[in-house]
Amino acid sequence: MAAKFGPCKLSMIVVEKNSTIMLKCFPVVELTTLIVSHNVLNRLAYLPIITGLLLQGAEMSIPIHATGLEESGVTLFSPASEEFENALRDFEAGRSSNLSQLRPFLVFVENRTSKTIVAYTVGWTLFFENGSQRTRLTQFKYPDALLGDDTAVRPGRGEEMLPGERRLVTMEFQIGPWIFDPSWRDWIVSGAAALHEEAKSVSRVDVALDAVVFEDGRIVGPDKSDLARHFTLFVRAKQNLYQDVMTALARGESLDNAIEPARQRTAYSRSGAPAGELDTAEDLYARIAAEDLVALRRAWSASEVEATVRHLVRSRSFDVHR
Repeated sequence: MAAKFGPCKLSMIVVEKNSTIMLKCFPVVELTTLIVSHNVLNRLAYLPIITGLLLQGAEMSIPIHATGLEESGVTLFSPASEEFENALRDFEAGRSSNLSQLRPFLVFVENRTSKTIVAYTVGWTLFFENGSQRTRLTQFKYPDALLGDDTAVRPGRGEEMLPGERRLVTMEFQIGPWIFDPSWRDWIVSGAAALHEEAKSVSRVDVALDAVVFEDGRIVGPDKSDLARHFTLFVRAKQNLYQDVMTALARGESLDNAIEPARQRTAYSRSGAPAGELDTAEDLYARIAAEDLVALRRAWSASEVEATVRHLVRSRSFDVHR
């Protein structure tokens, strides 16, 4: 099978002050399309909510303090550091972008360990001139980075962070090569005006790594966002679905018949589930897992999807631990 990018989910949990948790995720179909076919990421409905705040920061000198988990080998550097400038030059590689407009709400996360990072949380605390503050803890999770028992063939990869790699993130999303597409850059600029006044009231920004989960299940950091629980639930949802597919295949069903329950789940979620029926983390991750698999089937042949599932299904549970 030709090498391809595997299914990947930039699923996020955003935790606001007072411990109010909002479950957020990119639309699965659009994200998988980006990763599999390298199309430009479609416009995401909720992004203008924060984009204006991010972009207008470029016009002001806002102090930013970045704190990584250096003792655990994972570092964070902000626009205030020379490392950031070097990393940004490497990322842009001579290409034109509007990334400078995202300052100071832009940081690099770098993996300086020998283990792959499969999930992490970046926390942003905004301090306002009136003395108030707001904290966002945004999770990035990649459960398909955990290969199953057959690790001889890697069916592709998502945005998990291999040793030596780094990722460029903002308060709510991770920046990828799509940023260099002119139509995407124009959209980012056009979204700035709405929250211009709010941006002016930000006096200081603190950004820190809240938690990091490695491929062996070890977690480091305070984990105020409950990443350990959420990532475990996401992995479980993926594995339950893969195991159901494998069971159906073992009964002699076709791949398309085997994933029909996943299609039905995605159709139900698109039709608008009654209030309260998709309000738990378990429901959310089960839905995302189903949507990921259905989107993958649209992009790949039945044989490729079946081979991928066989490589990803695990016979052992995945446990997050200290």
